[in-house]
Amino acid sequence: MKKALLKDTIKEITHNFKRFISIMLIVLLGVGFFVGIKSASPDMKQTLDQYFDMQNVMDIEVISTLGITKEDLQELEKIEGVEKVVGSYSAEGIVETEEKELVTKIETIHTEINKLTLLEGNLPTNLSECVVEKTFLLSTGFKIGDKIKMKVEDIQNEKGETQKLLKQQEYTIVGVVESPLYISRERGSTKLGSGKIDYYLYIPQENFEVDFYTMAYIKVKNVNDLKTYDKTYEDTVDQVKNKIEGISEERKKARYDEIYKNANQKIQEAQEELDTESKKAQKQIKDAKEKLEKAKKEIKQGKETLAVNKTATNKQLKEAKTKLDQAQKEIEEKENLIPPGNQIAQMQINEAKKELEKQKAAYEANKKQAENELKKAQNKLDQAEKEIKENEAKIQKAQKEADEKMQEAQEKLDKAKKDLEKIEKPEWYILTRKQNAGYVSYLQDADRVDNIAAVFPIVFFVVAALTSLTSMARMVEEQRVQIGTLKALGYKKTQIAAKYIIYASLATLLGSSLGTITCYKTLPSIVLKMYAMMYTIPITVLEFNAGYVIAGFLAAAICTVGVTIYSCTKALKGTPASLMRPKAPKPGKRVFLEKIPFIWSRFNFTKKVTARNIFRYKKRFLMTIVGVAGCTALIIAGFGLRDAIATMIPAQYGEIFKYDIQITLKDNLEKQQIEKVHRQIQEKQEITNSIKLYMKGIEIVKSDNNQNIQLVIPESVEHLHEFINLQNRKNKKENYTLDNTGIIITEKLAKMLEIKKGDIILLKNTDDVEVEVKVSEITENYLMHYIYMSPKLYEELYKQEMKANVIVANTNELLQEEQNILGKQILDENNIAGVSFLSFTTSIFNDVMSNMTLVVWILIIAAGMLAFVVLYNLSNANISERIRELATIKVLGFYDKEVFEYVAKEMIILTVIGILFGILGGMFLTTFIIKTCELDMLMFNPKIELLSYIYGIAITAVFAIVVNIVNYFALRKIDMIESLKSVE
Repeated sequence: MKKALLKDTIKEITHNFKRFISIMLIVLLGVGFFVGIKSASPDMKQTLDQYFDMQNVMDIEVISTLGITKEDLQELEKIEGVEKVVGSYSAEGIVETEEKELVTKIETIHTEINKLTLLEGNLPTNLSECVVEKTFLLSTGFKIGDKIKMKVEDIQNEKGETQKLLKQQEYTIVGVVESPLYISRERGSTKLGSGKIDYYLYIPQENFEVDFYTMAYIKVKNVNDLKTYDKTYEDTVDQVKNKIEGISEERKKARYDEIYKNANQKIQEAQEELDTESKKAQKQIKDAKEKLEKAKKEIKQGKETLAVNKTATNKQLKEAKTKLDQAQKEIEEKENLIPPGNQIAQMQINEAKKELEKQKAAYEANKKQAENELKKAQNKLDQAEKEIKENEAKIQKAQKEADEKMQEAQEKLDKAKKDLEKIEKPEWYILTRKQNAGYVSYLQDADRVDNIAAVFPIVFFVVAALTSLTSMARMVEEQRVQIGTLKALGYKKTQIAAKYIIYASLATLLGSSLGTITCYKTLPSIVLKMYAMMYTIPITVLEFNAGYVIAGFLAAAICTVGVTIYSCTKALKGTPASLMRPKAPKPGKRVFLEKIPFIWSRFNFTKKVTARNIFRYKKRFLMTIVGVAGCTALIIAGFGLRDAIATMIPAQYGEIFKYDIQITLKDNLEKQQIEKVHRQIQEKQEITNSIKLYMKGIEIVKSDNNQNIQLVIPESVEHLHEFINLQNRKNKKENYTLDNTGIIITEKLAKMLEIKKGDIILLKNTDDVEVEVKVSEITENYLMHYIYMSPKLYEELYKQEMKANVIVANTNELLQEEQNILGKQILDENNIAGVSFLSFTTSIFNDVMSNMTLVVWILIIAAGMLAFVVLYNLSNANISERIRELATIKVLGFYDKEVFEYVAKEMIILTVIGILFGILGGMFLTTFIIKTCELDMLMFNPKIELLSYIYGIAITAVFAIVVNIVNYFALRKIDMIESLKSVE
């Protein structure tokens, strides 16, 4: 390129600096937005990849229903491709706080795999310490140094014995951590509480007392150098996974045989012990009976001896009595025969009487002694008989107790034998990172960002291409004479075209460079910050993605340099003589409005000129409408997305969930206890009405989407609408009522799993019971996933009575302080596990959604800037193209204001038409965005408010007004003499 031509090129930039800047700005917006948004998705994925590499996150997790043994770990280590195998434990427990019971996942700390990130405090140094996640402290009010108590169910070991799972039940919080296994808010499901895990905490591995692991974490060789989201990584891991599946059958059989053998041996030992104890007890009872029979015989003999002795004694006493009576009689007879005064005879009689008295005394003494001895012997026999009766009762009691004890023991053994027969082979669940809910959700969100990045930059580049085509085509057209002169002077076509190509290239290069520098870190960091509200990844990786930068540069070059080459090629086809003459103006044609006399006849001169000019310059007409429509559509889409986010929370927690407070009951309450709690709640002055519900985690079988779904069953179907509104989203007047033929599921769940009304689906509860049920209706819902079922249908399907575990209630209007007081009062009642107000839940979701609106405002601002640049560029090109025409009408006496109105009318009409098309485009673009960037757990409300359309129209109109004001001053500066000089 000749030096003079190069100088002219530089001069052209300074001479047409506004055009240069406008092209540069539109390229800046297009490339910056493209590079920034397109970089966000790979930066998100790279952030995840580096974080997982830093924490050495497992590649494969093996879970067994009967536990993992040390032998299993050894066999896993032998598999080709396995770098490291670590046995680990996990459990689920309940932490009691002042306000509620929290279902908590208990994990063990590892220093070589799944490493934790310590945020505060320190890691445990003994068995009585633990670390928790940050949200645990924020939600419960606990702090480092506080003690918490864990309630964990006991387990059965391999021998069927009940034992404690943990050595410690009370722990001191010593630190706050983040776990790479839980990067999202999802913590998994459980059989405890409502079926949903609230938080996780970590304790030392030595705290578990069981002799088997609950899972094994596996690291695959040479995968840390691979990207976790690439197919190469997945294929490498899948190869090792397939090998693990190859040895799983053998290991499952070995585990089954081991458990069966240990359990059977325990049963046999128990049976032998039972038989021995039974024989021993029966022998003792038999010996006791034999002794009893011997005692009975001795008593019988004693009774016989006593009777003989009694008879003999009575006979002896009778004979002695007879002799005494005879002696008495003889004395009396002799006394009667003694003559009076016979002293000697009288003395003999007296002596005889004395002797008789002695004999009587001896008789009485002997009689008394004999009676005492007989009585003593009788008492002894009576005591012996009493002891025999007592012993008989004892033997009968001992026999009964022995029989009962033996029967109970035998029943336990029989049950153990039946349980032994029921033991099934263990199942191995071989999981990769793709089964981690947070990992999958994060990558899905990264793909959503990538999908958005595939659409918006296209709109920017299309508008940029049209605008650049207009600008550069006009620039080449303006310099037809110069091009013809250069061509006549012998300059080559490439040399002449180089001037304009350099002009466009410099604008493209500067705009692309500034756009890349400005946005390649800014936009990804904003997107990552937004998703940081939903994911806990403590690092941020922002890489320079050269591929996207090159693609952005090329796209911008095609849109600017490409159209410049096209314009130059078209212009350079002419001969020097034809180029050095002005281009013949387009012949005037009748516009279609002229064929409608009713309208055309009412137009004044300026209006008719304006109408002819609009339809005369079809290229400008089309490009202005497309440019304005694209910008308006982007702005409306931004506001539409804001509406979708903003209206979602009020719709969910106002129109659908109409209750104010949710009260969770403790597990395993009897129906009478539940009724008592319900009465206590209803008696409170702040409560206006309430209803009992059963809420439990559930899943849909044969679904690739592992979502957290809540089953909701009202005790009273008739009153459910007072607390939860089941309705058609498109027709709010169409309300649904639960019946006994099917269930009602939420709309987003139905969309994700492609379920339609009338479909039969398979449900599985936390007890792994599967039932088939029909989908009766699909109800409006925006947050989380729910399935609604009638109590009668539940009892028919699951063959068990529905017992409420949740009470929801409406309250009077309460201030925050009043809510806190009411919550504490309810928690003071027995059998209450937790209390939560919907106002608190609403505030949490509002915080999350407010961060998502940041991206919306970026979109709106970028679209607004694009609208300004496009309108300015097109209007500037319009003025440049018609400079001689405008100078002519000024010479004819038009005032500056009239000239401005003459030009502005056209721009206003084209802007209005573009806005109308932009409204339609905004509707379709908003729908696409909503479908693309929705999270699995939520559904945006696809409704654009009227105010958003007004905002979109107003912003475009404001920029159009600003551009017109700038044009007004540009029109005033038109030099009439210079513009009307002959170009011949």
